[in-house]
Amino acid sequence: MVGALAATLVVWAISIIRETLRLPGSMAPRTPEEKARVRPFLIVAGAEVMAFAVVNSICAATQHLDLIVPLDVLIVGVHFLPLARIFGVPRYYWLGLLFCGVVLATLLLTSGSTQVGQAGARFVLPAPGCAPVALAVSAGNLREAKHGGMQWRAG
Repeated sequence: MVGALAATLVVWAISIIRETLRLPGSMAPRTPEEKARVRPFLIVAGAEVMAFAVVNSICAATQHLDLIVPLDVLIVGVHFLPLARIFGVPRYYWLGLLFCGVVLATLLLTSGSTQVGQAGARFVLPAPGCAPVALAVSAGNLREAKHGGMQWRAG
């Protein structure tokens, strides 16, 4: 079911991108507001990559491998909070907060030895908790793009 929904969103996204690329004329130049978003975005993205490196190194060095996945998902959730402000997309606040909530619930309700089948619960549980949220936000983004709320630009 989730796979079918994800595939549907991918097809929808491709159709929107194709429609956009078929628009006549050249794309309008970037506005000063759009240009001003680049640097904060790059700072957030750089901080996210650095956080992954630090957290994963610490988890590996301390042999807390069960924490790598939930902490990485937490980093992704946290990174959406400033992106919500930078891009003016309020649903990114919900995405970030819900990702963080799923991780915190996973960490509070499971131990490093809890299993889901043959896998550690902390590796498995963030995915079914975060996937519906990510899919819903993706659908919202595509709906907004389809109706002209977001500016899709080639290049």
